[in-house]
Amino acid sequence: MEEEQPEEEPETVEEDEWVDESTIEGETSEYEEDNAIAAYDLSPLNKKGYRKYATYSVSAESWTPSGYGIQVGIYQQLNSALKKTAILQDNWSCDIILIKKTDTYRVLIGPFITKDDAKEYQELAALVGLDGYVTSLSKLAGTDAYQIQATPNRNNGYAVSLYAVEESGHAISRAVSLLSSDFNEVMIKSVKGEGEFPDYKVLLGEFEDRESAESFKESIRGNNLDGTVIRF
Repeated sequence: MEEEQPEEEPETVEEDEWVDESTIEGETSEYEEDNAIAAYDLSPLNKKGYRKYATYSVSAESWTPSGYGIQVGIYQQLNSALKKTAILQDNWSCDIILIKKTDTYRVLIGPFITKDDAKEYQELAALVGLDGYVTSLSKLAGTDAYQIQATPNRNNGYAVSLYAVEESGHAISRAVSLLSSDFNEVMIKSVKGEGEFPDYKVLLGEFEDRESAESFKESIRGNNLDGTVIRF
C-alpha cells in the first residue's frame, strides 16, 4: 500500500496592508465583491486596505493544540489576525483558533477531531472562496494558542487602559489573563507606535461616561490593577 504523503503547507506570511485613515477621509468603496467573505470590511476602503488602528472586543482562553485545523492566514501583526477572526465570525459558524508561533500569528478554523472532518469542511469552504489547508494541530503544541472571538468595537465610550505594550504577544496574553479572572469586557486597541508597526493597549470595561469609568477604575484597585481612563 502506498504511504500517504503529508500535505505541503504554505508558510507565506500575508502582507499587513494598512491604509492611513487621514488619507482616505470620505472615500467609499466602488467595487463589487464576488463572495460573502470579501464583502465584509471594517472600513470604507478599497478591497485590500483596512484601518491601521482599531479596537477589538475579545473573548479568548488559552488552549493546548490538538486535533486538526484549517489554516486560513498567517500574519505579522495581531491587528491583522484579529481582523481575519472578525471576518470569519461574521460570515461563518465556526470556532476559531489563534496561534502565535515565533513572530507570526496563525488564524485557523477548528479544532476538528479527525483529518477527514477538517477536509470535508475545507472543501465546502473552498466552494465559496475561503482558501485554507488542513494541518495537524498537535505539532503546534508548546506555542501560544488561544480559542478566540473578536469583534470590532466602533462605539465612542470610555474604558480603563491597564497595559500599553509594544509587543503584541503581551497584549493578547494579558487580555486572556483578565478574561480568566472573570472580567468580561476586555478590548485590545492598536495605536500609533514609534516604529512602523502599532503598539497595543489592553482596555477593561466599556462606559458611556467618564464618571462611570473612573468609578470602575477605583473599584478594581483591590485586584492590584492600576489604570487610566481613556476614550476609545
